[in-house]
Amino acid sequence: MEKFNVTMSEQITIKRLLTSIKQKICQKGGSSIDPVLVDFALQDIIAGEFSHQIAKNEVDTGEILRLVPQIKPGFIQACDGSQTIADAKDIFLSGIDSEFIDWGTNVPGPATAVTPFEIYDLVKDATFQDMGINSGKLFFTQHQIKLFCIDHFDLLTDDLAGTFFPSKIKISKIKSAEEEQYFVIRVLKNSDGLYARLYKGRLPKEWFAQSPPRIIVPRLLG
Repeated sequence: MEKFNVTMSEQITIKRLLTSIKQKICQKGGSSIDPVLVDFALQDIIAGEFSHQIAKNEVDTGEILRLVPQIKPGFIQACDGSQTIADAKDIFLSGIDSEFIDWGTNVPGPATAVTPFEIYDLVKDATFQDMGINSGKLFFTQHQIKLFCIDHFDLLTDDLAGTFFPSKIKISKIKSAEEEQYFVIRVLKNSDGLYARLYKGRLPKEWFAQSPPRIIVPRLLG
């Protein structure tokens, strides 16, 4: 049987999920989930049988992006979407790009469940569109990105290009008020802490593989 290394973050996430199941089963007035189905599901998990399998992501993994093999996929914990980058001065000690305020991104996002992620490196000069991270289902909320920076600080690259997170944000300070748009949030590790920058997803700028950024994307489950 294949063995897997389990990170502390993964242990905490799984324990939290098991506790949530126990609370639902034991709640006063009756369980909100069918205990028989929970029993079957847990037995399948113990036997190594899963109803969800890892699906191929939409990112271009051919000549442009390469999955970082030595870094095991991890998880971002569930959150209510209430926290934004513009207010995260306690996390981004080196600074926060004024574009977050200029674009009116200080708007809460949707709640999200526990979300697995994958890490890619850029191996060919490319724009966000070339990378496939400026549209579709591959995006994080600002709250998730903040949690990543807290729980997975060691996975943020020290390279000058920084770490990219695709994000879909509801913005308020444009004519089409409250419209959701695609952005890419770039996190840089500086000597005085993390710095957050904001780019429009359609930015035509090319990023160079010679000094490659790291790209974090959700891992789709099918």
